[in-house]
Amino acid sequence: MKKYILYISFMVSLIAFTSCYQDLGQDPPFDYPEEVIPQYNPQKLLFTFEGNVKNVSGYKVPTLSKGNITYTEGKKGKAYQGGEGTYVLISPRTPRFAGDISLKDTIANLGSFTVAFWMNCPQVNKGTGIFSISNTKNFWGNLDIFLDGNQTAGEGRFKVFLRNGGKDKWVEKKFSGTIDEWVHMTFRYNSKTEKFDILKNGEEVFATTLTGWGRITCNDMGDLVLGTFSFQTDPPQSSAKAQTWAQSFPGKLENFAFYNKALTDEQIKALYNE
Repeated sequence: MKKYILYISFMVSLIAFTSCYQDLGQDPPFDYPEEVIPQYNPQKLLFTFEGNVKNVSGYKVPTLSKGNITYTEGKKGKAYQGGEGTYVLISPRTPRFAGDISLKDTIANLGSFTVAFWMNCPQVNKGTGIFSISNTKNFWGNLDIFLDGNQTAGEGRFKVFLRNGGKDKWVEKKFSGTIDEWVHMTFRYNSKTEKFDILKNGEEVFATTLTGWGRITCNDMGDLVLGTFSFQTDPPQSSAKAQTWAQSFPGKLENFAFYNKALTDEQIKALYNE
């Protein structure tokens, strides 16, 4: 009798073991819950301006609006309406613990980038700031994108200042069909190809090679500035004070996005078409 009980116990254990083994390699396989691994997101900033200046990219970034910013009808939804003394300060956080890779660290070691947005701006006769990654120890930032004064109707005179450690580069180009109407502008740098280009409504309109630049680094970074120059803020985010020849962006901005990646032509076209 005792042998019989031992035999039954052995067979039950064997069946249980076999079942467990089959769970690991059976056909069809057991439906275990799939592990969800968060995906890396190169979109660091996204402002849709649906009644606020909140960054909706997924990264929690403190923002502070200055001046009488209002919100109006845009190209796709609501839009930021700039004016005299209006701008947004964006403060990427510092690391919270040892080994943490913060958004501030990410931008400091930028590598490549894409800045893309919809704009509708009137003709301007002053330097008009759009976006800046500030540099607190220099007049110009690590990256400055702005409009300069231009009297040719419908033509925007865009200027870009790029800094990479001890190197810097100016780009200046005029584009028709960029003033007093909605236009989608993209500014892109690819560290692998060292190519900087500008796209208007999803199509490339300018390109140059920054030979020897490689990955871009942003030193002595303060707040990021949207809607004016870094030296026009209070207090200034640069080594200089406010300039009489400069002003805040007086037009509309919508779907302003910033990536630490050079988006593909197809991805930029999708932003334009969405």
